[in-house]
Amino acid sequence: MHFTPAIRISLGLVSLTISLLLLGKVIGFAPDRTAAVLESRKNLSEALAIQFSAAAQRGDVLLIKETLESMVERDNDIRSAAMRNSQGGLLAEAGNHLANWEPPANGRSTPSHVQIPIFRGQEPWATVEVSFAPLWINSITSGFKNSYFSLILFVSFTGFAGYFLLIKRTLRELDPSAVIPARVRAAFDVLKEGVLILDENELVVLGNTAFAEIIGKSTSDLIGFKGSELGWKGCKSPEHREHLPWMQVLNGKKSVTGGRLVMERGNRDLVTFIVNAAPVLDDKGKSRGVLVTFDNVTELEEKNDELNLTVNKLQLTTEEVQTKNRELEFLASHDPLTLLMNRRALNQSFNLAFSQAQKNGTELSCVMCDIDHFKAVNDRYGHATGDKVIKMVALLLQKHFREDDLVGRYGGEEFCIVLPDIDIRLAAKISNRVRQAIKEDSTAGVQVTMSFGVSSIKLNAHEPSELTNQADKALYIAKESGRNRVVCWGDDELADFVSKDNKSSTEISTATSTSEPREQEATFLQTVPGQKNIACEDELQRLTIRLQEFEKLAEKRAQELKYYTAYDMLTGLPTRTLFYDRVSQALVRGRRYDSIVAVLSLSIDAMKRVNETLGHTTGDRLFKEIGKRLTNILRGMDTVAKLPVASLMPTVSRLSQEEFGILLTDLEEVNAITWIVKRILNSFEDPFLIDDNEIYASTYIGISVYPYDGQTPDELQTHAAAAKRHARKQLGVNQYYYYSDSINAMSVNHLQIESQLHKAVRNDEFILHYQPKIDTKTGSISGVEALIRWDNPASGLVPPFEFIPIAEYSGLIGAIGEWVLVEACRQVRTWLDMGINNCSVAVNFSSKQFRQENLSARIMEILEESRVDPKYLVVEVTESAMMENFKNSIRILKEIRDVGASIALDDFGTGYSSLGYLKNFPVTHVKIDRSFVADIDSNERDATLVKSIISMAHGMGLKVTAEGVENEAQVDQLVHFECDEMQGYLFSKPVSAGEVTKLLQTGLKQRIATLSKFETV
Repeated sequence: MHFTPAIRISLGLVSLTISLLLLGKVIGFAPDRTAAVLESRKNLSEALAIQFSAAAQRGDVLLIKETLESMVERDNDIRSAAMRNSQGGLLAEAGNHLANWEPPANGRSTPSHVQIPIFRGQEPWATVEVSFAPLWINSITSGFKNSYFSLILFVSFTGFAGYFLLIKRTLRELDPSAVIPARVRAAFDVLKEGVLILDENELVVLGNTAFAEIIGKSTSDLIGFKGSELGWKGCKSPEHREHLPWMQVLNGKKSVTGGRLVMERGNRDLVTFIVNAAPVLDDKGKSRGVLVTFDNVTELEEKNDELNLTVNKLQLTTEEVQTKNRELEFLASHDPLTLLMNRRALNQSFNLAFSQAQKNGTELSCVMCDIDHFKAVNDRYGHATGDKVIKMVALLLQKHFREDDLVGRYGGEEFCIVLPDIDIRLAAKISNRVRQAIKEDSTAGVQVTMSFGVSSIKLNAHEPSELTNQADKALYIAKESGRNRVVCWGDDELADFVSKDNKSSTEISTATSTSEPREQEATFLQTVPGQKNIACEDELQRLTIRLQEFEKLAEKRAQELKYYTAYDMLTGLPTRTLFYDRVSQALVRGRRYDSIVAVLSLSIDAMKRVNETLGHTTGDRLFKEIGKRLTNILRGMDTVAKLPVASLMPTVSRLSQEEFGILLTDLEEVNAITWIVKRILNSFEDPFLIDDNEIYASTYIGISVYPYDGQTPDELQTHAAAAKRHARKQLGVNQYYYYSDSINAMSVNHLQIESQLHKAVRNDEFILHYQPKIDTKTGSISGVEALIRWDNPASGLVPPFEFIPIAEYSGLIGAIGEWVLVEACRQVRTWLDMGINNCSVAVNFSSKQFRQENLSARIMEILEESRVDPKYLVVEVTESAMMENFKNSIRILKEIRDVGASIALDDFGTGYSSLGYLKNFPVTHVKIDRSFVADIDSNERDATLVKSIISMAHGMGLKVTAEGVENEAQVDQLVHFECDEMQGYLFSKPVSAGEVTKLLQTGLKQRIATLSKFETV
């Protein structure tokens, strides 16, 4: 809340006045009514004592009585009075004395009950009793009225009113705006833009009417306010205030133009200004203040947003039209069955290629080919099989020819291929290779052969149609001379065949064959009689095939349309429709496997600025690059989040012009989301390089989580968008917010713990506790396990389950894990120097540490620095950690084993592996998880499982350690199963280094003496 300068000064003066009154009260300068009353009563009592003593000498009791009555009647402060003799009897009374008089407890007078002794000579004769009204009457009103506090309140209120009127009049007289001529103020008021003049201290000297109306104040109320106190959004800290345009000018900058400020008015409306600031200089050129202009662009920005929305819709419509045009163009130029170029499109491209070859004098070959006896295939196997044969041939043609070659279906079973820069001999060789591949392929369910005719532009072809005709004639000769052949136009070797042919000998006299020897040729069918009737049947079959082709074409186009509906044309990312479908699938998996699903709504604030300044083309490229960066980040998400092996890949989707949707599935814990989001935000700290322009894109992320924030895709997306809006309005750029307040609080707490962990690593706040392991046969300590604790100065000892997961996510686990290993080895060295030899120490390694380069070399280096033999070190690793990268884990474990350290497989049975994996892992110990040990004395299945693990491990030469042993029955079972080691609270909790040192020296005889199995120890 902002107060006017007059109110602020008045409040200050009232505070000063009250302070002075209180100070006067403390040091005794303030009048004290109570003291004055007491002094008056004291003087009255002394006067009465003297007067009544004189009357007593004379024996004038009547005078005393009359005096008492007169005193009570005239003085309202006296309630009653009486005189008693030395025996207590009343000699005289005035007022209702018995009702008002209360004898003092100690016999001494009080401020309200005064006793006056009367002497006759030297002897006490009587006592006068006077009852006064109490100093504070039992009435709130009267008590308040007679208190010093009432005076303070009276001065406060009346003083504030007086001060306010005086200060307001003074400020009016001293109004700094008075130095500005009235005509200048009138000119400022005419301006449509808001204007402020600030002095050297940022105080408003003048504000025009336009600015005052916008912010809902009068021009006079603006005087005395600081420019930074007018409600600018995001201007809360001193650092933010220093970036205000006028503050930059006051700090020495010549001028500021085009600054953008947003004001939040009382009704929560936001007003956007473009601000310009320039210094106000005196005659000597010294700055005396700042002139600031405010151009209200709120409506303009809203119109721009509407215009951008319209442009975006138009752009999307244009893209849809272009997509449809491409679809139509594809439909018009490609064969629906084979997706090869159709005859019309092939001829168009052929003409261009032919002209280019003629112009450049380069080679160009044409191949015509036809499936042998294709009608017989349709008749014998049906048209469906015939379509499969055509598709098979089309695929082989596409496979064996280049991308630049023109491959098209001429109709029916006939194909045409145009080969730029290929001469006739190489074209024949390629065709022969294709012919052989078709002969050997039977994927369509039937084996067929194919004939080829080849021609070249170098054989005097002047038009594309002439070149095609030559290849077609060569194909005719190939089919007439036995089929399954390749025949080239222009060779003289087949002249004899042409001369013997009774049909068109003069037309094809120059066609010869370059096919393989006759013994390699194959004839699919003999000549079929009644070819004229067959021709009619062929025409009917062609029409039937054509109808089937149109049906398949319609189905294909439907599939293509479905694709363009599901994927964004610009980025290739899934659209909102496909994104919702994948969210639905993820929710089904989440319900089935009881896993967590998260939907992230991510907005980019740079898109509008880039589109307006660098153009929509650059904006599209930026959006595409943002999509790529998000996709690349989430591909490596397994290094951040703990995902099951069968989890779905994260989905990045484009939901609108400036919004991405991100789907995270199969999460085991909510904590993983925070670290993924943090990684995304960190990635946006690096600029995007577009056409030598470095573009920084700020982002806001809202997060909703199944099952806490919704059960449907719509609910999750709506709640994620709401959380994003909160992050944008309340938290600022590059921030995130969870829709659930409890999850958001937990996320913030985890980030705070991460911050504290960084300090803990720097300040060495960690300590190690050790838990002994017991030899089952002897009951002696066979080694210890090192367990880290965090000695937080603020909250004390923190158990590892509260900070180890956060250390893994934040990348601190490497430094912490190395500290544990160094400290454990240092402690082992201390024990060895003390003569303690049963001090092998087991150290837990996380999955993140297993990704560390040269891990085994670092372990060996630490052992050498500590002067500890590797046999005293046991490296403990969990199944799940090893299964993340099976091959790499085996390699690292073998390197550690070569160093000489032992390897224990921790929490066996709880991870992803099975007993069969043990033969591949170079481990020396197996630790049975406490979940299996807990019920071995009561659950037969658990007992059988533990017994099987121990038996199998012993068969492989491995030692077995049972964790979580807490009662004697469990000990009996494990001893019976011949387990090698036990560990649990029954023997010892994890204790400090000093305590475990005593246990290593004395053993655990006293603790386990009650156990029958160890009575002989």
